[in-house]
Amino acid sequence: MANIWAKLRELRQVLKVLNREEFKNTTITINVARQELLQIQEQIIQQCTDELLYKEKQTLLDIEKWSLVEESDLRQKSRAKWIKLRDSNNKYFTVVIKERTNKKLMLELTLLSGTKLNTPEAIKGEVVQFYKALMGSSTMLLPAVDKNTMKKGPIITYEQGAELCRDVIDEEIWNALAPIGDDKAPGVDGCNAYYYKKTSSITKDDILMAIKEFFQTGKLYRPVNCTVITLVPNTASPVNTKEYKPIACCTIIYKIIAEILAARM
Repeated sequence: MANIWAKLRELRQVLKVLNREEFKNTTITINVARQELLQIQEQIIQQCTDELLYKEKQTLLDIEKWSLVEESDLRQKSRAKWIKLRDSNNKYFTVVIKERTNKKLMLELTLLSGTKLNTPEAIKGEVVQFYKALMGSSTMLLPAVDKNTMKKGPIITYEQGAELCRDVIDEEIWNALAPIGDDKAPGVDGCNAYYYKKTSSITKDDILMAIKEFFQTGKLYRPVNCTVITLVPNTASPVNTKEYKPIACCTIIYKIIAEILAARM
């Protein structure tokens, strides 16, 4: 599992460079192509040639290509799920992105006492304290499970136990990946389900090996087990910490393992 994690870390740097060099100025590229198209079409009006017609066709293809790239990027950032690609809704996506960004900002919190917190340090301290109170305190001793009491409840059969413990097969892993939404937020690895699905011909062996390793050893590589916790507002205008809900962004490998376990239960 450490092997695939190391490869993903190296890949992130390469993808950052690729994104910066190829996709940073997508809007400018589209505008330049449209200006070129206008110039070509003006030349065609004056004197139509096969060369100009070919240039017009290629420029139109370039505009379509970069427009879809821009729209795909904006759609993922806006998370507008009900719109499909190729609808040319870039302005709508931009509005949604701005709205989501404003909602994410936690500029002020009101305590139960009525005190208003408006500094990042104070807000952070209140949120941490709120969830610490919910989680409770740590302890070195936990009450043991009473086996006699457990035996009085429903007990699985030997066949059911064997089914739960059988080896994980390749088909089971890919069936667990399939239902994970392509636009779901990625975890700390920076890769969403769409990446794993589209690169399966390259990453398949590493994914299968990593997940089978967990079920064989019972140990999960620590970085894969890490999650990014973010607070999402429950209301249009949240006032206190209770009006936010925590969302955990897990890695895809973690999600696949969870899907397999849930399916077997």
